[in-house]
Amino acid sequence: MNKTTAICLSTALALTGCGGSSGGAGGSNKLNVRYDISNYTAVESTSLTGTWVFIANGSESDGYSGYSDAGTFSKKIFLIIRSINDQLRISSCDDGFRSLTASNNNIVLPMNGQSYSVTDNNRITGAYSQEFNDLNYENYSFEMVKVSNDDSGLGTVSVDWSGLSSNTDFDESVIALCAERRSRLDSDGDKTDLALFNIYTEEQSIELEKGVKWGENMDSVIIFSNQPSFKASTYSEQTASVTYTDTTTAFTTTASGTSSTSGSASVSASVQLPVQ
Repeated sequence: MNKTTAICLSTALALTGCGGSSGGAGGSNKLNVRYDISNYTAVESTSLTGTWVFIANGSESDGYSGYSDAGTFSKKIFLIIRSINDQLRISSCDDGFRSLTASNNNIVLPMNGQSYSVTDNNRITGAYSQEFNDLNYENYSFEMVKVSNDDSGLGTVSVDWSGLSSNTDFDESVIALCAERRSRLDSDGDKTDLALFNIYTEEQSIELEKGVKWGENMDSVIIFSNQPSFKASTYSEQTASVTYTDTTTAFTTTASGTSSTSGSASVSASVQLPVQ
């Protein structure tokens, strides 16, 4: 089977982990750990604005005739809800701040476009299921908890472009932090156990992954910015390195890569859950 080397991270960089696992050169990358909402306590709240954590556990499959790639996943997403010009907006891991539809104790979540009820302005519980056919589906249950009334940001991320005059270094505030742990087995018998991360600022997006993909060790760094994009991956025989620490209250990472087409770049990030 000719597997594409294109990398698409659905959540991606996340923040904190459940229970505190770490990864890196020689680190543990067994991704049978599930994120757990019990690590987080909802704050008393009079409005939706603040910082929320969304945790989902479920199963998924991508396939077509003669091939399938199925398994389980655990996602953790930290999002910020702000009131901007009297309009509620929610950060996301793929498109900055989006308009948020919320009324009569109901909210439409951008993760799946479905409407759910909100309890006490601080908790949402539900499920999502979408089945395209026998080989393509996504099913999960989730809980979303408001963990802070602070909507200022989650920390900082920095990027240093090495020797690339066309790119500008940046140091920006993180508005969304997403993590996913994915375990899959495809019909070729190749296993995937990956930690996937996405860090989003209002201007930039950084995607990282580390683990085993299609039976091979994988480190990947992708930077989407207002400058030319950057991508380096060990899977495509380029140079990339990702190390991280992922705990309940903080996420830190250092990553670097060298691409034959876009030079070199290094990433550092320190993200912490705001204190009420």
